[in-house]
Amino acid sequence: MKLKSCLRRSSHELLRSIAAFWGIEPSARNVIDDRSRLSEYLYPRLQARSNFKQTFERLEVGEKEIVYFLALHGGELPVEEFQRRTGLHEEHNFDETVSKLKGKGFYWRESITDGTHAYDVAALPEPYVRLLELPPYWRGFLGDCLQRLDLAQLKAIARHAAGKPYDGRKKQALVHCVRNLLLDPEVLRDVMDRCDPVEKQLIQNLLEKNGACRWRDLVDGVNQKRGNQEKAECLRRLARRSGLIYLNRQASDPRDQLVIVARDIRRILQDGFRRDERTLSELSRGGEASTGAQASAGLYPTVILDNTQNLPRDLTILLAHFLRYRVKVLNNGGVGRNDLKKLVPLLSHNKTVKYASFLSLFAMSSKLLIPVGESWRVSKKTGEWLKDSRQCYRAMYEFWLTTNEWNEEYVEGDVLHVDQYPQNLINIPELRKVVLQALEKTPSETWVDFGTFSESLLPQIAADIPGRSDGSSTERSNRPVTLILESMIVEPLYWFGLITLGVTDLDIARELGSRPHESPAVAELSDSASSSFTSSDDHLFCFKISSTGRQMFDGRYTDPSRLFSSYEEPGAPYYEESVQFTVQPNLEIVTPPDLNLHRFYQLLTFTDVKKVDIMTTLAITRESLRFGMERGFTGSDILGILKESSRRDVPETVVQLVEECGSRHGEIDMGYAGGYIVAQDRLHVQELRSNSRIQRFIKDVFDERIIMLNRTADLNRIARELQKMGFMPRVASDTLHVTGEGLFHVTLRPEELYELLAVLAFAQSLEEDSGTSLFEDRVRQLIERLGHDAKGELNPDYYVEPLLKAFRKNYERWLTKQKDEEKRRLKKQVNRLLNRAPRQREPVRFKGENPSSEKSGIIRLFKFAIEHEMQVKIHYLRSTGEELDEVIEPESLRGERIYALQMQTDEHHIYRVGRILQAAL
Repeated sequence: MKLKSCLRRSSHELLRSIAAFWGIEPSARNVIDDRSRLSEYLYPRLQARSNFKQTFERLEVGEKEIVYFLALHGGELPVEEFQRRTGLHEEHNFDETVSKLKGKGFYWRESITDGTHAYDVAALPEPYVRLLELPPYWRGFLGDCLQRLDLAQLKAIARHAAGKPYDGRKKQALVHCVRNLLLDPEVLRDVMDRCDPVEKQLIQNLLEKNGACRWRDLVDGVNQKRGNQEKAECLRRLARRSGLIYLNRQASDPRDQLVIVARDIRRILQDGFRRDERTLSELSRGGEASTGAQASAGLYPTVILDNTQNLPRDLTILLAHFLRYRVKVLNNGGVGRNDLKKLVPLLSHNKTVKYASFLSLFAMSSKLLIPVGESWRVSKKTGEWLKDSRQCYRAMYEFWLTTNEWNEEYVEGDVLHVDQYPQNLINIPELRKVVLQALEKTPSETWVDFGTFSESLLPQIAADIPGRSDGSSTERSNRPVTLILESMIVEPLYWFGLITLGVTDLDIARELGSRPHESPAVAELSDSASSSFTSSDDHLFCFKISSTGRQMFDGRYTDPSRLFSSYEEPGAPYYEESVQFTVQPNLEIVTPPDLNLHRFYQLLTFTDVKKVDIMTTLAITRESLRFGMERGFTGSDILGILKESSRRDVPETVVQLVEECGSRHGEIDMGYAGGYIVAQDRLHVQELRSNSRIQRFIKDVFDERIIMLNRTADLNRIARELQKMGFMPRVASDTLHVTGEGLFHVTLRPEELYELLAVLAFAQSLEEDSGTSLFEDRVRQLIERLGHDAKGELNPDYYVEPLLKAFRKNYERWLTKQKDEEKRRLKKQVNRLLNRAPRQREPVRFKGENPSSEKSGIIRLFKFAIEHEMQVKIHYLRSTGEELDEVIEPESLRGERIYALQMQTDEHHIYRVGRILQAAL
């Protein structure tokens, strides 16, 4: 329906109502009071994308659904069918609803007459249909496909379906005529019966491929070339006159164009030739009203799962768990499944081992977890990294968006830490972008059945990722695309809080995403009702866009730097961080879901996780306090953290427990003795004990044979004294000791330790500056191994930093010297080459008119410039009448057009010879 015609037929009162609702009322009184002028005023403004988008968002949910329902059918429906399928059966309900929409400019009614054909239609103006971005699961219906055809094609389809020529001339009426014919089950059955066997087989093959595939995949096969040509001709005939299949996407190679079956025709063919009467909610939920499983389930969904803001919090819990407990490093460099199982109960509700595996993979990739020896150790930079909670969320989202180390096609997800790398996996970052683009156009208030969503994406996947839409798998690790999409929805997108899951049972939620490699059911022609349009009865689930997802799906979701630079709207994860929590007398701390991650990590250092829900409950115990104090906290430090952020005074019970643990911590010391002396004869031991020069170094004597020395004892000095007494002692090394377990104990003086740490820090800085793994990531492990955890006892950084600065200064001085020497060497070589180079020839001169204003002279000048690669200065007249001077380098001359490089902007442009007023070399 033409928007201009609608406005011209509308009353003055209706036009003023539309202008008021859209917020585009004219200021001039002569326009407001004149119906014709007001109509002309509204026409361009109602087509502006910004006006339409803002106004459409102000419609009520029910009104949006009516607009969507008209748009997905091409913008027009017969009034009787529209009233029946929208559920507005009562006449007063129908009139009340459409009158509101009409007053807002989103509904018109029109009578179409074309010879003997007459139709009363409910319509949406054509610009609205173009501006309304429908999600994939509302695309590809017959009415929309027919609107894209020309009059000749529509007449050919009508002649084939009705068996006689169409006697009208209006395209709008012809579209309704063809649609009524093809959606009539009896007419459609007759059309199918008149198809030859090859055509029927092509339609069957197309249905088996979910109603969409590339031309070459449908025609090519094991047959010879002659057979392919026969199929191709039948396919062209079907697309030209049958109305059953349509070419949905043009490509540079015609064999790559997409062939589809209209969605409502496909429904009739596979559902026993029954008329498609689905409402809008049924079209987005796979026919909810007609499936027994959903009907018996009552309300659908019955369980709603939302993970907004849980992901960074769960990551913090995982890091604290690795900080407290020894987690072994597997041979493949990953974390054991049993260790992950122990971690899952500490995380938020309804999480799986796969969720914990994703968090640990991110922590490893971000160097928050570092393998040290045979166990994982939390990096010292973790506390600093967690200070910006919003940046933590961004880093996790960016990691998932771009990584191939986590692949949803592999049932375990993590493909990096496997014994045998899975082969022939799908290009998962590209598929993620396809899914995110589809979600961007999904209405946030609509529950979407996953079966319908995945079915609608298969045509696009068939075109963008050929060969992976038919469910075939060539390797053991490959899964059908439907299961890959399922994993992507119920796992990462749900984990990030971008979508909200709706399921009928929690047991289903635990199985989703990790189902085995089952092949999807094959859809085919049927004379009886089929249930192939919905998900498996055992795995029904739906989803909708969360508030966080709606803010992110705004054209920036594939560019995290741009997305999070302007991601300041309330409701976004950690937009406003909380720094306060509640300390209770029962030794529990209740933390809000948006607590700053750094503060949350500090609490986890001296508390135990008791319960994770909307609020996280932590418990203070003697064991947890002891662990925190071993990590460097004192009792006063812990009380300071609690008092700083507690919403009310810290209860006395908590203060007493912390002070008691602090008073008993460090009261019993454990230390190291020095060397030892072993004598086989006890008389020799007594002789040594009686020597005054040795006696002051003796700490204790055991079994009258072993003398334990003080740690300050100088073994070399004592050895010399023993030699004076006539003994010949064997002295072990004072700097290196090997234990029975094969471990090496190295003794270093303070300055030697500082120098070693400075060298390692310098090596790590070189690796970070180069951006490559120069030392295979071994330096970081050594630094973590040699580092010290306690706060006050030793602070090597104070001494290491000056040495590190000196090393870097020496390195930069050497590097500068090397560069200078290289420059001098290259300069000498260039000078030698210039001296040996032949003298330049006399420059070629243009013999024509320069500058030139005549067309023939300009053409000769440009040919000369192209041949000798010269620049030309032109005085050019634009199509807008603007005159400008430019310097260009012409590359080719084709008739009246010059293809040249514009030197100021370094861009290529096309110039017309006739608009060049003057040109000069």
